[in-house]
Amino acid sequence: MRRDFTINSLFYNIQTRCIEDFSHRGIHDLKRGIIVTPLSPFMTFHDDPLRVLRAIRFAVRFEFDLAEELRLAAQSRRVHESLICKVSRERVGTELEGMLTGKAAKPLKALQLISELGLSDSIFLIGAKEDPLSYGVLSLSPSLTTKQHHEDKINGDMSQSYEQLTTIEDREHYRLLGWEEAKERTLLVGNVLDFFNDTSKLPHNSTAITTTLDERLFLLSTYLSPFKDLMWTEPGKAKVYRVASNSMLKEGIKFKNGDVNALDCILSHVDSFRDILHCIRTTDTPHCDRLQVGILIRDSKQLWITALLLAAICEIRLSQTKDESEHSKTELISTILRSCETLYTFVAEQNLDECWKQPLLLNGKEIMKALDLGKRGGPIIGILIEEQWKWILTNPQGTKCECEDYLKQTRAEVEARFAESNNR
Repeated sequence: MRRDFTINSLFYNIQTRCIEDFSHRGIHDLKRGIIVTPLSPFMTFHDDPLRVLRAIRFAVRFEFDLAEELRLAAQSRRVHESLICKVSRERVGTELEGMLTGKAAKPLKALQLISELGLSDSIFLIGAKEDPLSYGVLSLSPSLTTKQHHEDKINGDMSQSYEQLTTIEDREHYRLLGWEEAKERTLLVGNVLDFFNDTSKLPHNSTAITTTLDERLFLLSTYLSPFKDLMWTEPGKAKVYRVASNSMLKEGIKFKNGDVNALDCILSHVDSFRDILHCIRTTDTPHCDRLQVGILIRDSKQLWITALLLAAICEIRLSQTKDESEHSKTELISTILRSCETLYTFVAEQNLDECWKQPLLLNGKEIMKALDLGKRGGPIIGILIEEQWKWILTNPQGTKCECEDYLKQTRAEVEARFAESNNR
């Protein structure tokens, strides 16, 4: 019986109009709500290692349990290695996408089960060609760092750069700490989503905010966020790539470029959002700077809410300490989510949502004419356009003439900065 699971080995005989159960337990397992393989799960997964991901998808979608023997096989290193070596990354990505989207999908539970079975490193694979060139640090909670201190082969120093780890074993251990952090962060997703969906706390009815949360990308970015500062450089090229998006997502599961670019955008801006939340939380008189917030939203565009909620999770984890009481943890989460509410409300009140769609008052040619630059364009025009953006965000009611006057006044300063940057 080479079917993957007993519940998939049931056949309907159109002549007898009866269900035939060749495994003699398919109906029984279906009624009990359990995922079981007809043969040994090790043999079943060896035939096609992708079946371990199908087991997760079925278990989560139908709210079934995994049989204990199947669970043990799914946790085995041999199965993990087979998944890496025998299955194309496209098939892995397709199966993962089936867990994240579609009818009755429960993506959060799927990621948590992937974590429980230790499959993260086999799914979100760091390619062999990138791994030796990777550098950077993991983003781990102090509570996890302290917990691992005595047993950690890296001496508990989570700020140690990835490229300083010279053995395969040390790098694997380092990544496992990242996946442990990923598991902890997914446990906070429910709190954050409940908060965001509570219409009594956030001005969802306000027409000032039309941007929505991309829940799929929110879950993916949360799970991969511990690796956000790991980078790699392709041989012979100067460009630096983010491991989480360009290696784990693009090469590891062959997701589309749109997903790769979106994840890179979210992870690039999460620290800036976190800085604002931290400032709000730790300041006696919380204040948001319109220019700072506006530039951040302009740069993260329709992903700003996704990045904001991820920043809240990162701030919670990176503020937690070992042996913190449950009451203190709950209070910390509430405080940080209130900071999130403050920032969200500020964006609504200041009409900053979709500010990236704000048209410029002066285009490049108009700037050249107004500042009498003649035919001298080039990079300095980009700098002046950025100055114009800042002025528009600071002066939302400003006119074209006022903006032109401002650029004339700052021209000398901008040209001096431009010349200085060229001389470096």
